[in-house]
Amino acid sequence: MLSVLIPIYNQNCSNLIYALQHQIDQLDVPVEIVAIDDASIVYKEENRKALNNTNHRYIELPNNIGRAAIRNKLATIAKYDYLLFMDCDTYPASDYYLHNYIQCLQSNSYQNGVICGGYKYSLQPPVDTQQLFRWKYGRNREQNLAVERNKFPYKSFSSFNFCMPSKVFASIQFDETIKGYGHEDTWFGIALKENKVPVIHIDNELFQVSIDKTDIYLEKSRNAVKNLYTLYTTSDKMSMFEQIKLIRVFEKIKKMRLCAMGAFLYDVSKENLEKNFHSHHPLLVLFDFYRLGLLCKESLLANNNSLLPNKDEV
Repeated sequence: MLSVLIPIYNQNCSNLIYALQHQIDQLDVPVEIVAIDDASIVYKEENRKALNNTNHRYIELPNNIGRAAIRNKLATIAKYDYLLFMDCDTYPASDYYLHNYIQCLQSNSYQNGVICGGYKYSLQPPVDTQQLFRWKYGRNREQNLAVERNKFPYKSFSSFNFCMPSKVFASIQFDETIKGYGHEDTWFGIALKENKVPVIHIDNELFQVSIDKTDIYLEKSRNAVKNLYTLYTTSDKMSMFEQIKLIRVFEKIKKMRLCAMGAFLYDVSKENLEKNFHSHHPLLVLFDFYRLGLLCKESLLANNNSLLPNKDEV
């Protein structure tokens, strides 16, 4: 019936695994857990112990293969017809999390498409203020009810928490040329749309348990913008990028020949913007400007453009 697939990297997943095992014990359909550790440095013993002496599988890779490749690998070794992917730093928001997915799979309306369960973040902000920015972004931009996500089903796709038939996944898969953090799920969502695979969103969330500190999340975000620019410039599916707001605004700036100005403004304001992101009152609208400016800069660098003024000369 269902293979629960967990790619692990430097996270203690034992609580997640124990919770899933408890839910599996309440079900009357076959469910397996397959977890692959992508050459983590920490928490191997805890994760190994959680899956020892069970009917589930835990595999440790000697070398890191990356976010896309590990998800593809999990799918190839899964033994059931449906795949449930979840991030390793999560926890079910409901005791009926697996049951809810299985109910959907047993309904004809859901069998041939992708089902996305969604994000959930704690109502209370983190005690560590250096996690506040990431928490605020998640609460305001990622955590949305299914009724909202279903308005733009492909745009709202996330690899964080989704289920789909193994045969359909095998025909698409994640793009392993995308390195580091960011936008492998954007590309997957575009591929789903191009292949006319239905995407349906339900309210069956996972809690985001591990909240990145601001420095780490900014580094990931910069890498994500670089990945997005690479995909944008190398893809033959340009029309599919219209669903991404950042690209739509960037296209307008390009048409107005303002990329150099956008990159310059990013350079001169980067330090102050990052101070805001580390503050007690981070502003997400400034983060939008930050990423847009970085996208403009990536464009100029890729084209060896020398129009960027030196901020020391201003």
